[in-house]
Amino acid sequence: MNTFKLFSDAQHGFGQGKSTETAAHEYIQFIQDKMDTKKYVAGILFDFSRAFDTVCSDFVQTKLFKIGIRDNILKIITSFLSNRRLTVRCNATASEQRNIEIGLAQGSVLDPTIFLLFINDIQHHIKTADLLLNYADDTSVVVTGDTLEELDQKIVVVKKEMDEWCKRNRILLNKDKTQCIYFYKNSVPKTNNETTHVKLLGVYIDQRLKWNEHCDHICGKLSSAYYALKSRTFTYIISL
Repeated sequence: MNTFKLFSDAQHGFGQGKSTETAAHEYIQFIQDKMDTKKYVAGILFDFSRAFDTVCSDFVQTKLFKIGIRDNILKIITSFLSNRRLTVRCNATASEQRNIEIGLAQGSVLDPTIFLLFINDIQHHIKTADLLLNYADDTSVVVTGDTLEELDQKIVVVKKEMDEWCKRNRILLNKDKTQCIYFYKNSVPKTNNETTHVKLLGVYIDQRLKWNEHCDHICGKLSSAYYALKSRTFTYIISL
């Protein structure tokens, strides 16, 4: 797949030389570059509901065939996705086995790769975004405009394009957790309607691309870890 460049350049998940760090860096750098050219910029972080669990194997087969994965390899992958069964055990009691009609197992090596190929065509459907970035089931886009009105119009179109792709592929989009944030180079307008910061792959990004929010979060985690270590050390010394 790497030899024939089947993966989109927007995909940073599970790829050689790519990671959450490369994805976050590309995202933030792109926003900064657009702001430097006096563009109005917004980011949309889409949230899929249990994306791995809602993938339909029939759709996977169709998409793999279209990109050139055929014959015996396609048969092997189809067999891998077929005839899966599930049982639930509680203590000594087990339920009857049930066939799993949809979904990918997240504990295997092959399933994440299949999922990446499944969402690989999303780049052809989200045409209004200036940047599209994927990391597994995290999809984020950057939208720009010469005016605030143009930016707002493009945001509406991008959300519609994503909604149509999700419906076509039977993926559930969690609109309540999907976030849209406007970025400002200088002062931020005082309004209660805008998202002030978002979390992208573990990195907190605010409207001015400052690191205050992220540093506060990291300091909070370090403080908790320090307190836990200090308490355990003190307890150990007392016990001695």
